[in-house]
Amino acid sequence: MHNEEVVIPLRVRNTGEIEGPFDIELNAGDNAYSMLSVWPGRLEVRQGDTQEVDVSIRPPSSAVLDAYPYQFVLSYYGVPVFVKNYCFNVYAKLNFTADLQPNYQVRRGEVQVLLPFNITNTGSVRQNFAVEVRPPANLLVQPDPQAFAIDAGEARQAFIAVSPSRIMPTGLVRVLGVIRTGSIAKAIFFNITVLPSTDEQVQDLQLMQESVRAYAGVETRLLVTVRNNKDFALHNVRLSFDGIPSGWYSTQSLTIQSRSSQGVYAVFSIPSGQGTAALSLNSTLTSDEGVAGGRQMVLYVEQPQSKISASIVDIQVVPTQGGRDLFVRIIASNTGQKPLYDVKAFSPTGFAIATQPGQVFLQPGQSTEILVTINNPPGESLPLALQASDGTTTEFLTVTAQPQPYQFPSWAWILLAVLGIIAIIYVVFVRQQEQYV
Repeated sequence: MHNEEVVIPLRVRNTGEIEGPFDIELNAGDNAYSMLSVWPGRLEVRQGDTQEVDVSIRPPSSAVLDAYPYQFVLSYYGVPVFVKNYCFNVYAKLNFTADLQPNYQVRRGEVQVLLPFNITNTGSVRQNFAVEVRPPANLLVQPDPQAFAIDAGEARQAFIAVSPSRIMPTGLVRVLGVIRTGSIAKAIFFNITVLPSTDEQVQDLQLMQESVRAYAGVETRLLVTVRNNKDFALHNVRLSFDGIPSGWYSTQSLTIQSRSSQGVYAVFSIPSGQGTAALSLNSTLTSDEGVAGGRQMVLYVEQPQSKISASIVDIQVVPTQGGRDLFVRIIASNTGQKPLYDVKAFSPTGFAIATQPGQVFLQPGQSTEILVTINNPPGESLPLALQASDGTTTEFLTVTAQPQPYQFPSWAWILLAVLGIIAIIYVVFVRQQEQYV
C-alpha cells in the first residue's frame, strides 16, 4: 500500500556443504528496485542451520498501481546458487475525513440555506465522492453538489441546502448524512438549530453562529458560516472578535458570492492556563464593498481531552515452525482534542507484540492503520488495546486466533521447498551418472 512498509520474513536453510559467506541481492526494474531493500545483505549459515532474511517493500505515493516482479538471488563469491522469482502488488490507500461545524442555524421559512462542510481526501489516489442526507419531516435537505471527485491530499468544500418549513418545531435537529466512495462509507451528523422566523431586518452580511467552542492549550479549528444577503459578490470579507486578546485567534478573508453562504475557518489558540469559561464576544464582519455585519456571541472555553478508539479490520493466522503468528490490522482514531504520540499495541497477557509502524502520531480527528504482530499466542482469543505515550488507552478488543486459510504465500516455506527440490534433483543426477560408469 502507498507510503506503508511491508516486511516479508524469509528463512534461509543451508542444506548443502558450503557455509558461506552468501551474498543476497534483489534484482528488479528501476521502479520496483527503488521500493525494495533486504537485510542483512550477507549470510554465514552453518550446514543444517537456518537464518532469517527480511525483504522490505515500501511503495511511495507516486508508485503506479501494478504488479512488480523481482528476483531473490543467493550467491557464493559471485556465483548464484539460488535464484527465485517473486512478485508484489502495489495498492492505493483509500480514506477521507469530513470537517463539520459543531452547530448550524437556520430559521423557519428560509429557503435553500447553504450549510458548508469540508471533505479531505487523505488517501493516495483521486477518489469519487457521493453525499446522501436523511432529513426529518418538515425539513428539506439536499446535498450541493451530490457527487464530485477530489485529488489525493486535497480538500473540497461542499454544502447541504436546508429549507425548514414554517410549521417545523424549533430547537436542535440532528440530520444524518452519508459520504460514500467506491470502497468506504462514513456517517456524519449535522447539528442544526431551527430558530423562529423573524420580521426583523436581516443584516446584509450575516454570521450564522451564536456560539463557538474552543479548547485551552491546543489549536482549535472551527468552521463558521457567513451569509451574503446582497445581490452582488462581497470581496475580502473579514471576521474579527472583540472581548478576547487578538493573539487568541486568527481568521481568513474570502469572497462570498451574492445571496450565498460560505464557511470561514477561525483558528483559536487559547493559552493552557485559561480555565473553563463562557466568554461574551462581539463579532464583526467587514468587506471591501463597505458591507458589514456582526452579532453577539458566546465563546465556550473547555479543557481538551485525550481519547483514542480502535477497530479491527482484518485478522490473519500464519503457521510457523514453532507454532503460529497472528497479524491484526487495526484502524486507530484520535477522537479527542489533544495530539497522541507513540501509539502502540499491548495486551495484559504479556505476549510478545510488535507494532508497525513503530512510531504512530495522531492529530485530533486523524485516523491511521496499524499492523500488530503477535508471536505464537497459545489460546484462541486474547485481549488487545492501543495506548499512547500519555497513557490514553482504547477499550480492549477481543482478537480471535481461529486458524484460517492464509491469503498470501508463505515465502519462508516456498524457499525451503525449492532448496529441497534442488537437493533431490542433484542426488538423482549423481546416481544416474554412477549407473553409466
